[in-house]
Amino acid sequence: MEYKIRMHESGKFFITEVSGEITAENAPEYIIASRKFSEKNNIDFNLLDARNATNNSSVLQNYNFGYKDDVVKSSSKTGKIAVLVNENDDSHDFVLTVLKNAGFDIEIFTSFDKASDWLMDAAGDL
Repeated sequence: MEYKIRMHESGKFFITEVSGEITAENAPEYIIASRKFSEKNNIDFNLLDARNATNNSSVLQNYNFGYKDDVVKSSSKTGKIAVLVNENDDSHDFVLTVLKNAGFDIEIFTSFDKASDWLMDAAGDL
């Protein structure tokens, strides 16, 4: 798995681009980096671009990740996360449902523009 983090041109949210195989074991790496970027820039809105990544964890691993992983449990639930996936990729669906049920404001999108609009609306005049 590889990732890159950058500010969106609007300055209202940041983009975490992830590629390769995402697992419950390696996901904390980009989550910690995203958290640091968020704190440094005082921005709590993230577009997670997973169009070039697949989630290869089992249902049990995804469940434990969402409810028991220390990195996830200590993450802020005040922001919003828009997850961008390919139209036919359902590998992220279960873990996103788990995270939503765990209290995260997270939505899945197949359109960059719709994901951006959702975050821009949430950011308002920030």
